[in-house]
Amino acid sequence: MLNLEKINLIIETLNTLTLLDILELIKKLENIYNFEKYSTLFNTQPITVEVEKKISNIEQSTFEVSMISIESSKKMTVLKLIRTLTNLSLTECKKLVDNLPAIVKSNISKEEAESLKKDLENAGATILLK
Repeated sequence: MLNLEKINLIIETLNTLTLLDILELIKKLENIYNFEKYSTLFNTQPITVEVEKKISNIEQSTFEVSMISIESSKKMTVLKLIRTLTNLSLTECKKLVDNLPAIVKSNISKEEAESLKKDLENAGATILLK
């Protein structure tokens, strides 16, 4: 017999998880309950295969530009460029440049991130996009 109260509680908890957390949960449930042996009964693939396909089709929409290092002779050039490309004050730019690795900009579009990366690399910085 179904216990709707428990099912609703589980659904409420699932709503607080990220998609990757849910994927990990599904993998663990498949291992515990061996869903694969029943998949032929319903002529379907295991759940994780379907979820992984959907996740791989999701394209990242926001990016983060992190500066890993700067050529020592180019430090001032990079600092000035960061000041020009961001809303940071001169003091904030100096702190950023002196405390690497550091996030230069986050939650930006792919195009803006690639442009920023190109500009900073041309100025002498090593950049990582996330």
